[in-house]
Amino acid sequence: MENKTLGILLDVVGELFSDEISIAVSNTK
Repeated sequence: MENKTLGILLDVVGELFSDEISIAVSNTK
């Protein structure tokens, strides 16, 4: 159970992070 919730959390954080990165990249360009 803990591994599944951890994976979901990592997925959510990863998605948020990639969104922030793409925003930062588009802002730089």
